[in-house]
Amino acid sequence: MQFYNLKTKQKVEISDENIQSVEMPNGRMAATAENEGMKLFKFLGKDDTDRLLAAGKVPTKQEKSS
Repeated sequence: MQFYNLKTKQKVEISDENIQSVEMPNGRMAATAENEGMKLFKFLGKDDTDRLLAAGKVPTKQEKSS
């Protein structure tokens, strides 16, 4: 899956094994990963969400920040 690295301003390819899926407080799905020590974040569309769920990546719930 492609992520955009804001520091290097380049797209990076991350394998599905290194991606964690997250469900945001509003119910939207997102993915997090690490590349070269930098955290990456991406909101997911339906296709990417379905692919990660099929691969067994169960989303963790993210709590609302106060």
